[in-house]
Amino acid sequence: MTRPILPILLMFASMQLLAQDKKFSLGFVANPNLGWISGIDLNTESTDKVEISNEGARLGFSYGLVGEYHFTPNYNLALGVNHLFTGGKFSGVNTGGLPEPTASNPISYSSISYEPAKLSYIHVPILIRLKSNEIGYMKYFGNIGFAFDFSLNGKASAYYDGIEYVDETGLLQPFTRRTFTTDVRFQQRFISPYFVVGLGGQYSLGGNTAIHIGIDYNNGLGNVISNKEVTKYGSILENARFTNSYVSVNLGIFL
Repeated sequence: MTRPILPILLMFASMQLLAQDKKFSLGFVANPNLGWISGIDLNTESTDKVEISNEGARLGFSYGLVGEYHFTPNYNLALGVNHLFTGGKFSGVNTGGLPEPTASNPISYSSISYEPAKLSYIHVPILIRLKSNEIGYMKYFGNIGFAFDFSLNGKASAYYDGIEYVDETGLLQPFTRRTFTTDVRFQQRFISPYFVVGLGGQYSLGGNTAIHIGIDYNNGLGNVISNKEVTKYGSILENARFTNSYVSVNLGIFL
């Protein structure tokens, strides 16, 4: 959890210094979002028995700092440092080919369902923002670029189906909808990249002060599942890739 702190502090300090430059504007944002996790089974062989599915979206939220460096009145570099909460529901099912449980490896999972996975990140967007000339008090913009999410925490309400070896009897016993705790830790990757595209407008209140309203689509490019999670549920997750994407409504003010 402390890994992203140093680069984030450096970026925050840089934004504070840039704010003293007349070509730089600093603001604050609060952004509700709707996120989902998409699973892709990378094994395309006909003998593959794993089914991956998206089970639903999750409402999230982010807040933090945003800045713009104005190369010209119409061409800008948009930066930010936000605390992001997102996630989604997804599941994986292995309908065959499970390893048989043994005394040394007593559980074999046939399915796992995250309902939902709740992800927390430090979100750092780096965008090119193109603005129109002012129309009345309004400037319209479009932006495109990338964002990098640094993992802080991940939790999930997770449910499992499978077979277990029972020491007392030496027999195999199936189980369904088992959860080990009500909120298990979800192991996500440290950095998740996103492709970002969006549009919006800024309403001038006079001077450098402006109300910022926009909408962004953040398309996940990296696997949010860590190697530790894949190892635990290898019969389901080892040939799958899970990406987190979300749509955010951006509400803020530049000072």
